[in-house]
Formats: sequence, structure tokens, C-alpha cells
Amino acid sequence: MASDGRAGCALLVFSTLEELAANGSLIHNDDTVLRIIDTIRHNRLNPDKKRTDMYTTGILAQNGAHKIALFYNSQRHSGENMERLLNKRHKNNGKVIQMCDALSHNIPETHDTIVCNCLSHGFRKFDELQAFYPGYCIPIMKWLSIPFKIDEESKQLGHDEEQRLVYHQKHSLPAMLEAKEYMESLLSSKQVEPNESLGKAIKYMLKYWEKLTRFLQTSGAPIHNNDMERGLKIPIRGRNTLTLSKTFKIVL
Repeated sequence: MASDGRAGCALLVFSTLEELAANGSLIHNDDTVLRIIDTIRHNRLNPDKKRTDMYTTGILAQNGAHKIALFYNSQRHSGENMERLLNKRHKNNGKVIQMCDALSHNIPETHDTIVCNCLSHGFRKFDELQAFYPGYCIPIMKWLSIPFKIDEESKQLGHDEEQRLVYHQKHSLPAMLEAKEYMESLLSSKQVEPNESLGKAIKYMLKYWEKLTRFLQTSGAPIHNNDMERGLKIPIRGRNTLTLSKTFKIVL
């Protein structure tokens, strides 16, 4: 970050963007690891320090027709940055829809959100296993792919959020119910052992089913966190440069 007056101007703009992001209708969040020289040195001098990790948190918010991307480099994980951001949310705006993966550190501690989990994550678990369990994985993947197709159709049809919800309930819900019933039957019939890799993928889907299918329940709920994951590729590409940064102030 520039050390002259331009830095102060940038911080004023960033604070305004935070305010807009916090009061939007939807927030995507995720994080990735980071290395900062001063923090690494401090960790070595303080070996008993409980927290040594460093993160880049990405936040992608929707406020009206506008998308706002924010990035934080610090020792705070994604949920802690969400907590700080949502402190700026006006109470009369109600709960925000939050899209993230199922890790608990993505969730703010004191702010109640409408949590959605990324269906792409669930799909990829079976895609990674299909070479070993094609007979089981391929049917599940076919069912799980339908909401993505329906979502694109809804976009092409120009649906608003309520119309999109109804469209998903009509066209995606049957496929998702078939997938759920099939996965439950694989475990209950012991065709798949719960502790093997496929069983773990199925248990993940069933454990987070409500959040993975929030798009069938809540108007405006997204299906995936792909946009945020793509956004994090920006700091990931620059990670080697950031490693050479001396302090948080430089990389923030």
C-alpha cells in the first residue's frame, strides 16, 4: 500500500465499500493461506503463541445490481472477518444470505446468517471418486448437475429471485430428492460402508443437506461459491510476491 496520502484515500473508499457490502442481500466468503515475513518472525520469537496461521479472506457481496469484492490479509480467518464486516450491517436489514463452504471457521460468531453451502463442493467429492465407484457416483453426479442447468436456464429466461426459486422447486427439487433417497439407501443397505471414501462423501451431503439445498428454500440463495473461489485466485497468483511483503500494512 502506498505510504503517502493516497493510502488514506484508499482506506476511506475501502470503508465505504465495507458498509455497502455489509448491507447487501448476499455475501460469499472463503479464505486461503498467506505468508507475511513480520508475522513469521514474530511467531518464531513467540513459540507459545496459540495462533500462527495467516490468511487471505475473500468476500464477494451483492448489493442491488452491484458486486463488491473485498480482500483481507491477516491472522483472522474468514468467519472473524465476516463478524467484523457484519458489525456494520443495519439491524433493519435482517439476516444476510451467506454462501461459504461447510467449515465452521467461515461462520461469524454472533451474527445470525442464512447459511448456504456450495453444491459444487459436494459434486466434486463424487467426481473425484467416480473412477473407483462409477456405478454409484455417476447417477449421483447426474442428479446433482441438474440444478446448475436449471439455474442457467432461469438466468436466460430473465427470472427474478422469486421466479428463480419457483423454477428450481419445480425442476431441480425432484432430482435432488432422488439423489438424497439414493444416497440414503446406499448407506442403509450397507452397499457402501460409511467410513470408506464414498461413504464419507455421502455423509457429507446428508449432513449438510439443508444448507446445500438452500436454493430450493430461500429466494436469492445461490447454488455455489465458484465466483468467490475464482476471486481468490487473484491473491493466490500473487502469493509469491506477498511472501516478500514485510508487514500487514504493505499487503493490506
